[in-house]
Amino acid sequence: MTRFEYRILLGPDIAQKLGRMAVYLGYVDTLDLAATLLAQAIEEQEEQFKLASYEREIRALREQYNERQRHCRGPANEDREPSRPISGGIDDDHISF
Repeated sequence: MTRFEYRILLGPDIAQKLGRMAVYLGYVDTLDLAATLLAQAIEEQEEQFKLASYEREIRALREQYNERQRHCRGPANEDREPSRPISGGIDDDHISF
C-alpha cells in the first residue's frame, strides 16, 4: 500500500497526523517510512478481520447443518438408538402347509 493509498483509507488529516506523530516520537525517520509501516499495520488488521469473518461464517454454516440434522431426525428420535432389523422374521423356505 502506498502513502497515497493509506491517506485515502484513513483520510488525509488522520493519516498525516499519525505520520507526523510517529516521526516526532522517534519511531520512524521519515513520513514515507511512517506511511509504509501504517499501511502494513492496516493490511494485517484487514487480514485478521477476514479470518474472523470466515470463522463466523463457518460457525454459522455448522449451526445450520446441525439444525437441519436435528430437524431431519425429529425431536422424538434424538435420544433413541438407531433402528435395527427385526431378527427371527418369517423365512419363506420354512413355511409349510
